[in-house]
Amino acid sequence: MKHYFLPLFMLCINLISCEKPQQEGQDPGAGGEKPTYEFVLNSGNNLYGQITDAKTGAPLSGIPVTDGYNYTLTDEGGYYQMKSYSSDTEYARTVYLSVPADYEIPFGEDGYPSFYEYIDKDEDGLCRKDFKLARRESVYEDFTIMSLADIHIKTADNLARFTSETIPDLISTVSEGESNKIYKNTLVLTLGDNVWDTADQYGPFKASMSDLRLTNGRQLNVVPCIGNHDLMQKEGTTDFTVSKRYVDNFGPYDFSFDVGKVHFVFMRNFIRSGAGSGNTVATSGGFLESQMKWLEQDLALVKDKEDKLLIFCGHYPVHENSTGNKDAFFKMLTQFHEVHCLTGHHHGVYNRFFDSYKAKGGKPMYDHNQVSAGGVWWKSNLNPDGVPNGYMIYNIKGKSVSAWYYKAVGAPLSQKQLRVYDGDASYEAVTGKSYAWTSMFSEVGYNMDPKGKYIVKVHAADTRNWTAEFVQDGKVLPMTRVTTSIYDLCAYVFSFSYPNSAGGYEPGGDRYKQKNTNYWYIDKSKVDLQKGWIVKAYHTLPTGAKMEYRSSALQSGFEGF
Repeated sequence: MKHYFLPLFMLCINLISCEKPQQEGQDPGAGGEKPTYEFVLNSGNNLYGQITDAKTGAPLSGIPVTDGYNYTLTDEGGYYQMKSYSSDTEYARTVYLSVPADYEIPFGEDGYPSFYEYIDKDEDGLCRKDFKLARRESVYEDFTIMSLADIHIKTADNLARFTSETIPDLISTVSEGESNKIYKNTLVLTLGDNVWDTADQYGPFKASMSDLRLTNGRQLNVVPCIGNHDLMQKEGTTDFTVSKRYVDNFGPYDFSFDVGKVHFVFMRNFIRSGAGSGNTVATSGGFLESQMKWLEQDLALVKDKEDKLLIFCGHYPVHENSTGNKDAFFKMLTQFHEVHCLTGHHHGVYNRFFDSYKAKGGKPMYDHNQVSAGGVWWKSNLNPDGVPNGYMIYNIKGKSVSAWYYKAVGAPLSQKQLRVYDGDASYEAVTGKSYAWTSMFSEVGYNMDPKGKYIVKVHAADTRNWTAEFVQDGKVLPMTRVTTSIYDLCAYVFSFSYPNSAGGYEPGGDRYKQKNTNYWYIDKSKVDLQKGWIVKAYHTLPTGAKMEYRSSALQSGFEGF
């Protein structure tokens, strides 16, 4: 059986129900006259609707619509239709748009995306969901992203720190940056683990970011990504069931939209691997095959990919894939001019280049695996690798990421970018045991002896775009980068003072001891700290410009931690 509909712009002449389709054989027009356009709901399809211009009411054709499993496009009357996905174990819960660059991304009054609707079928098994899109007055290609990862709200105390520390810092940074024309058209993203296995914190967390009001009165909009701790083990035993509470609060987790020359893709890039403890879901990186099919359809609809930037947002670092589809996934992404992945999960900085997967513009795919906003689960001001709690800033210019910066909460952008250690120093833990850089290196066999050296940790460094130097009396002395990953000994020893739920202290361990190669060193014999000195770290941006960060003080114990 087929069903007939009239486009919305003819309702004033031909009145039909916006809920019930007309049956095949009924006269769809007034007075027996056939309208200029007829929408026919094909047999077997049960999900449909019309997309119109928010200002004129005119139908919009060619708009991508998905139920999270399959895509379709709106026809000349602005209508879409499909059979919503359903199997023995899962079904489509939402229908939503992939908003083209010519249109404003719909956001609700709370600042969260409203380009989706929940699927609720009537007694005939049909569901109609209409959407309106507002055409942009001008399509901008330069904008800024504020990216927050691993916020991890579990308790009221966590939320209090987030709302009193992180959010004011974010608002101040964007307000000042936009006022000074450094940032433009700023959009806020989260990269998963918004909460920490606690469904009752979804509401408070969402509310905490629902009114990010800049000093000029503009509201910042927030696009969330799902993380493994946003799943709830008590909801079931499949990927579908454990994500129910997230979808109920935030909508779909696999979606896309365009801004300027950028195609954004957000995905749940991990799968359930078993039951964890309590409400924690055990997970591993990767995608379900249904997700890969969805992504393939999504990217196939993007025109002129070789002239666009792809920004992929996921929780897990993209190289961590246990489902066997990593190669296929990477190759899909490299159809674009440039590819940047924004990820979290590890609560530290682990930036990676993928030379075997180069985008059409010639640059390798880059994974910005970024610092956590909540650090060591709000136990201090640090992440496990010693980087202060913070977030990342990305400036987008056309089809490229022109700059990116790490921003420590509670400090100007120019500060808390590096830390200078004395390689002969030792630190006493709350347990009474002392740990020295020299013994740490000898115990684990690293290839650099810290004895007689100053060690510089540059928090957001990667392996190609950063250098460090020691400047004294106008003389510039290059510093040597470590070639094997090491950990921040001072931050690790401090972790022994973290309180546990039993009223004692955490035992330290690997969760507080993360390694990377973001360290440089210089022999003490070459410098004299009794004289004026500065350590400078330089970040060469894609434009060729250099960001310079400075420090002229040795780290004193656990100060600032």
